[in-house]
Amino acid sequence: MTHTTLRAVALALAIITIACTSSDPAPADDNAPPAAESSTAVQLSPSLNAFAAVSAGNEHTCAIRTSGAIVCWGNNTAGQSSDVPAGSFATVSTGGAHTCALRGDGTIVCWGSNAVGQSNAPAGNFTAVSAGISHTCAIRSDDGEIRCWGDNDYAQ
Repeated sequence: MTHTTLRAVALALAIITIACTSSDPAPADDNAPPAAESSTAVQLSPSLNAFAAVSAGNEHTCAIRTSGAIVCWGNNTAGQSSDVPAGSFATVSTGGAHTCALRGDGTIVCWGSNAVGQSNAPAGNFTAVSAGISHTCAIRSDDGEIRCWGDNDYAQ
C-alpha cells in the first residue's frame, strides 16, 4: 500500500460510523446513550461521539467511547443498560439481559441479570470476554484457557 492509501485508511478508521435509530447525534456526555426516535442512520463525528467498539445484545446495546467509558441503551429490565460501571474499558460484550466488559488491567466486570450466575465474573486477568444469552466465557491471560460461568444446561 502507498503512504496515501494508508493515510486514507487511517482517516476512514478514525471516523467510526454507528447506524442507530436516531435522527439526532448522541449526547457528548460519556454516560449518556444515543437518542432513539427514528430509523435514520446517523454518522457520529469523532469530535462529538467517537466510539471504539460496539456490542448488540438481545434487547440492549453497549458501546465503548474512545475515552474508554461505556454507554448502554435499550431494554433495562435487569439493569443491563443503566448500571454501567465507571472506568476505562478495552472491550464490551452484551448478552441476553447482562453485559460484561474487560478493563484495561485485564479484569472483568459484569452487570445486569445474574439469575444463573452469568454476571459472577471470576477473579484473574483475561484477554477476551464474550457474553451469551445466560452464560459468559473469557480467555485467561496467564494460561490461555477458557473459563465459563452462568447457565450450563447444554454444557456451554
